[in-house]
Amino acid sequence: MINTGNKIVIIGAGPAGLSLSASLMIAGVDHIILEKIDKPGGQTGYINNSLDDLIIGNINNGKKLTKKFKEFVTKHRLPVLYNCNVMSIDLINKSVIYENKNANTEIKFNILVVASGSRLKIDNSFNGLGYDDHIYHRISRNIDDFKGKTSSVIGNGDNAAIAALKLSEISDRVFLINRSDKWKARKDLIARINKTNNIETIINHSLKSLHGRDRLEEIRVSNDKVDKIIKCDKLVFKIGYLPNTEFLSGHIDLTENGYMICDENFRSSDCSIYGIGDVLSSSFKRISVAIGHGTQLASILIRDHF
Repeated sequence: MINTGNKIVIIGAGPAGLSLSASLMIAGVDHIILEKIDKPGGQTGYINNSLDDLIIGNINNGKKLTKKFKEFVTKHRLPVLYNCNVMSIDLINKSVIYENKNANTEIKFNILVVASGSRLKIDNSFNGLGYDDHIYHRISRNIDDFKGKTSSVIGNGDNAAIAALKLSEISDRVFLINRSDKWKARKDLIARINKTNNIETIINHSLKSLHGRDRLEEIRVSNDKVDKIIKCDKLVFKIGYLPNTEFLSGHIDLTENGYMICDENFRSSDCSIYGIGDVLSSSFKRISVAIGHGTQLASILIRDHF
């Protein structure tokens, strides 16, 4: 099936894509959004901490924000197609091929905007050792598993720090393990961690092995000179994100990790493809930044093309 009706195709109904769409709607610019899952918001639904730095006021958690996104889409009649998994793009024919309900559809574009966001980076190297039930990448849905336990968090960014602080409220003891000697996490989060009695930080150490008989009992970390054995009941990986840009590979310039390389106008190495939000190599992963990208790109597209 081929759809030939849209000048602008937006991939992703997260904060960046929705912001762009809202501005284009006001300007009367024809466009459509392809969203992989069955609701808007992208990764925001997985945020389990309070969002108190948004200008719209305090939001209790990501699920509340996702609900607001749904209401916004409905109220402003944004043209979102859900459950559309983008498989590939064709730059010669200027089209996107996506899967929906087990059928492939091809949609034409003049301008393609990639706002597909990012996903958790998963470390599978310790899977299959008999400890899978004790290894986590998200904690919000299984928080009771950590009650009274000794938990270890691997990572050095905001998400690792937030997870350690959250676990300190329910776990007996928490180790936050950073393979570097520097923190990527915000200074205020590290300051809170340093003041939390049951959190111990370990820097310049990498996870090497897991041990235990019928369950996870301890982990071994090392700085290549000294090994440390740490008692551990539960292990949490918070090691960053990967951009959802696989369909762009071989078509435009990407970083080694798959992030889009764009200019100050969000334009990629192909003049018909733009990127906004978490897919950009230079982007801070903040909801407010993604929203700003969408609004800014709308102004650029309207100025240059319509």
